[in-house]
Amino acid sequence: MKVVTYGRVSGREQAESGTSLPDQKARLSEWATKDGRKHVRHFEDPGRTGGALDRPGLTALRELVASGGVDVVAVTKSDRLARDQLVQLTLADEFSRHGTAVTAIDEGLTTATAEGQLHGGILGAVAQFERQRIAARTRAGRRAAAKQGRFVGSTPPFGYRVAGEPRARRLVIDEGQAATVRTIYELLVLGRTQAKHVAAELNRRGLTPAKKGVWDAPTLRRWAKVIAHICAASGTWLFDGVEVPIPPIITPAEAALWRTWAREARTIYPQRSVSYLLTGLVVMPCGRRAMGRTASKERPTYSCRDRLTAGVGGHDDCHNVEVACLDTTVIQHVRDVLLQPAILRAAISGRGPALSPAAELSQVQAGLAELDVRIASEVALLREVGIRRDALEASLRPLKAEQDTLTARARGLRRKVAEEAAGADSRQVQQAVARLSGGLGIDDPETWRQALEALHVVVRIEDHLPCETCGGSGYHGRHATTQHPLRCTACLAGTQPVVEIEMDDVAALAVADGLEASG
Repeated sequence: MKVVTYGRVSGREQAESGTSLPDQKARLSEWATKDGRKHVRHFEDPGRTGGALDRPGLTALRELVASGGVDVVAVTKSDRLARDQLVQLTLADEFSRHGTAVTAIDEGLTTATAEGQLHGGILGAVAQFERQRIAARTRAGRRAAAKQGRFVGSTPPFGYRVAGEPRARRLVIDEGQAATVRTIYELLVLGRTQAKHVAAELNRRGLTPAKKGVWDAPTLRRWAKVIAHICAASGTWLFDGVEVPIPPIITPAEAALWRTWAREARTIYPQRSVSYLLTGLVVMPCGRRAMGRTASKERPTYSCRDRLTAGVGGHDDCHNVEVACLDTTVIQHVRDVLLQPAILRAAISGRGPALSPAAELSQVQAGLAELDVRIASEVALLREVGIRRDALEASLRPLKAEQDTLTARARGLRRKVAEEAAGADSRQVQQAVARLSGGLGIDDPETWRQALEALHVVVRIEDHLPCETCGGSGYHGRHATTQHPLRCTACLAGTQPVVEIEMDDVAALAVADGLEASG
């Protein structure tokens, strides 16, 4: 039996002193060489949290298991592999697909048996609960320290520096940066001087920003419009809803004038606006609808809301999808479909009698009722064996996801039934024909949004594949001057989505016929 072992400590001090890793390695090595077992290799992750999958040692371990030939992955305790229960279950499922069991030697548990899987799920739930308690206690402690006037952040606000002992850190004025803040107020806010001239004057005086060598107009405007920066300069540092008094650089009256300028500046220089054409129409691999998102200077994307939420697992496959590429792909697909009414007609006639929305709604509601019975039976069974609430929720997560998908489908069918009863479907088709009568080459987002709604378009992200242009690296080519690698314009982070576009063929045929009739 071939055994691979894994050790992990999360504390920086433990990682540096090695107080725990050698002990784990020694006990694992002893276990892995007993009873005819063969110890193949040991992996470890010093100073790494157990709440994420992104760990160098774990990544190498997973690659070795995927290559085959490993019978057991051994850890001292199950929380060494992962503290998050969903991560534990994900790894156990991944390893089992390659014929590998997970064994926690101190707990006497193994995923090779049904009992071991059950007890492992319970212990995983306990580990996750403890992790959440630690996070809550840490946050409460930091808030309490902030209320006492201590600085508990990582980077001080511009205009200040950190002083004092580690457990009594406070913000004091940094005279050099404070001079920059006062100059910005006097020239930009009070004097209403153009930002490019203010930036030039700051650079001439040698007053630099916190992270760049020189000021420029966009950086200056962006910094000066942030209300948190104005609050800090006027003597209030904000941390997690707690207002911490600090030495002021400007007076309350000056801060009020600065806030007025910031409101006006947002009107004169509004934040960039992005049109998310497919809002509410994109379904991510997890089954949830995607939201439009633009982070800082990054390209706008459709993103899974749960993937961005701390503590919510099970969304590792929900990668961001670039707005421009997906919008273009969907519009081109709809154009191609509407230009071929004969193919639509043949597809509809060859399909036989179509299922009406009302009949389909009845089928979905029957499926929901059956699913409710399955969930109730599962809950009763798991409670009978005494499983805890966290483990219970993790076990029911796949059924809940299926229930959410069917519920969303039923909601859409109810709306469609109501639209048919009110004749809204035909009105939407007529409006789409009128909008597109000028030609399918039109690029107006509002026109295409109305057309997509009339066609009941749903865009499903099925999977992600490595980008063919950059080979999955996310970079393609180099800058002519600096030779720095350039980001690939054909993908996001080296992946491209596998897209399935669904639409109502009957509505599409009606729009295509209407466009053909209008010439």
